[in-house]
Order: sequence, then structure tokens, then C-alpha cells
Amino acid sequence: MSADLRRMHPSLKVHYHTFSSTRTLITSSRSFDYFTQFLPFANDPSSKSLSSINSNERRKVTVGLSRLIKKQQGYALKEFSRRFCPLLLAQVMKLLGSRETAFGFFKLALRDDSEQIVRSCCIVAHLLAGENLRFLAQDVVSCVIAKIEPSRSRHLVGFMWASHCEYESDFSVLDTLMRGFLKAEMGLEALEIVSRMRKVGVKAEFVSNYESFQAFD
Repeated sequence: MSADLRRMHPSLKVHYHTFSSTRTLITSSRSFDYFTQFLPFANDPSSKSLSSINSNERRKVTVGLSRLIKKQQGYALKEFSRRFCPLLLAQVMKLLGSRETAFGFFKLALRDDSEQIVRSCCIVAHLLAGENLRFLAQDVVSCVIAKIEPSRSRHLVGFMWASHCEYESDFSVLDTLMRGFLKAEMGLEALEIVSRMRKVGVKAEFVSNYESFQAFD
């Protein structure tokens, strides 16, 4: 084990302050998964990411975390490692910059599909949509939908609709849900969201365009 790795391994605090380059991060992966030090469930031996990421995604997340730390923007990252907080997770994702990098980190962080975590992820999606990061919000929702049982998706819709007013518009949340279901290949559920769009009277033109698209599918 190298001297750098020995310095990095003992605790989160040491990890946090000794990451000086992407090269160091990549080298350390040979002995342990360096991502766990940034995740709130790292001390739970049964904790395991519900979503796998490929080598390209790992590289992007590694580079993103390295840049974030170099710029001394790691406060939210450090706090998130202590507790799964939607405000902190959304902040980290925004700081990571690119959609691909932020979504890769989210997939690593999604290590529990309990009701509390699912609701926290819904709030993350609200926060991102409220910051005009709609595509990233859709990624979050589709990822969560894909990991929970189909029967639970109705509860997710109900929670997001009930809590959306302080974060985003009616159209924004319904658009996120509809596209989230489409990405999760749940077409019937997506059509139910379109029906709800009609009921609340949002973007009639958008609904019409969506139906035209479905006709050619």
C-alpha cells in the first residue's frame, strides 16, 4: 500500500483533505472503493448502491469530485457523507457541473429504497427542476421509479404532486413525472400523467404534441 493511500484510508477527514488529484483518486481504487467515503451509508456493511455505474461514469464522477475538492467547494459533499439530506445532495449534484457526472453520483448515493429515501429523492428532483435542471430531475425520478416496485410509483406521484408547489410549477412536476416514467419504460403510467395534465389544464399544446408522438411510436 502506498504512502498516499495509507494517509487517505484511516478516516473521512483524512480522505477529504488529502485528495489532491484525479490520479490519486484513481490509484486508490485498487484497494478500496473511494466513493464510499462521500456517501452517508458507507459505515453500513450491508449498504450497496442500487444502481451500478460503468467505467466511463466512474471516471467522470472521479474527475468531478476531484475538481470540486480542488476548488474548495466540498463543504456540501462532506456534510452529505454524514447524512442523506436532499438539500445537500442537490447542491453536490449542481456543483459537479455536468448532467452525466451529477447523475452518476446520484446513482452511487441511491443505496436504500426505503420510503424516507424515496421521498428525499423526490425533493432532490423538485430542487433540481426549480433550478431549471429539468433533464437531471427527470433522470433522478426515472432512476428511483426503476428501483422501486411498480405499485409504489403511485405513492411517488402522490408525494411529488402534493409537495411541488414550493419548488416548481404544475407543468414542471408533471412533465418530470411523465418523462421519468417514459425513461423507465412505463408507458401506461406516463399516459396517466398526461391525463392528469389535461385535468389541471397545463400546456394543452404540449399534451397534443405528446399524443402525436405516441401515434408514430
